[in-house]
Amino acid sequence: MLLFLFGIHFQNIGLSGTEMGILFAIFPIANIFTILPSGLGTDRLNAKFLIIISLILQMTRFFGMAFSNNFWIIAILFFVAGIGQALYKSASEGLFYKTTANEKVEGKIGQFQGFGYLLIGSGMMLSGYFLAIDFSFQKIFIIVGILYLILVALAILFLPSNKTAKFEIFHYKKDLSSAKAIFMLLVVFLFSLHIGAEITSYGLFLKNNLQLDPLNIGLYMGSAVIIMAAAVTLMAKYREKIGIKNILIIGLLLSGSGLILMTVSNPWLSFAFRILHEIGDSAFFFFLFFGILKLFHLDRVGGNAGFLSFINTIGMTLSSFIFSPLGATYGYQWPLIIGGITTLGSLGLALLYTQLIDHS
Repeated sequence: MLLFLFGIHFQNIGLSGTEMGILFAIFPIANIFTILPSGLGTDRLNAKFLIIISLILQMTRFFGMAFSNNFWIIAILFFVAGIGQALYKSASEGLFYKTTANEKVEGKIGQFQGFGYLLIGSGMMLSGYFLAIDFSFQKIFIIVGILYLILVALAILFLPSNKTAKFEIFHYKKDLSSAKAIFMLLVVFLFSLHIGAEITSYGLFLKNNLQLDPLNIGLYMGSAVIIMAAAVTLMAKYREKIGIKNILIIGLLLSGSGLILMTVSNPWLSFAFRILHEIGDSAFFFFLFFGILKLFHLDRVGGNAGFLSFINTIGMTLSSFIFSPLGATYGYQWPLIIGGITTLGSLGLALLYTQLIDHS
């Protein structure tokens, strides 16, 4: 609901571009310290337990932010939530990988990602509606905190347990030393740079550059993400006809070019290009999930996926710290444009090494 709206809240409570950059960097920094251990922990521990802990940590941030606008308190809450988010990403994805058969996984990836995009988009539209009817951010934080509390109860009651195993570090090192794995790491890093640009500048671009009100910001963001659900469902259905190589290349092209072109001043035209960007993102994440399931041994998939997430988080951290003050100083379109260029850089890498994209 709130990922791209935090910048608006921070601007409203008077934080500077540098302070916002620090906060946006703290979150992925906490990820950096947590993502690898949590990935390994998913292989060795019950992912259900890690998910429950992660939800409690993220709930703490929202309840805390509902009652404080102090920069240092928010910084601590962001660090705690960063740990929780890293735990959740590794454990939830690891649980998905481990409970998914390793053949004909396209449909399950489409269901898992498509349902997620549908809820993300709906949450974005709902948060825009709340702000439009003069709900304060504080009230929204309380509502989201309560939703996390409900999720804790649902996780306790319904999440399955996964099979655990223990492996030495050299097993993971061997997995990640292959040419295909190194290619994926490089592409993930370049792709991740645009995510930091979006986190810090997307909401503020819609507010300040396109002059959208909260309701239209929510509709702009949410409806574009909901289209991702339809896109990933079609990719899952026609994966064999399209080819995973083409899904990656087309995805990176749409993601990078769409992010650059969405900075036009016309809101409707910007929205059209944003849809192209989101379809590109969904294609990349589909490729990533499919590739992880095909490349890595199922018992070690949590740790290996955790290392890919670690690389992704480093890119997000670097770009968040750079792009927040850049956007505040020169305009919020520039982080998006530069992020699109780095994504096209990952496309160039994919075109150079297409022989490594043959996960079939």
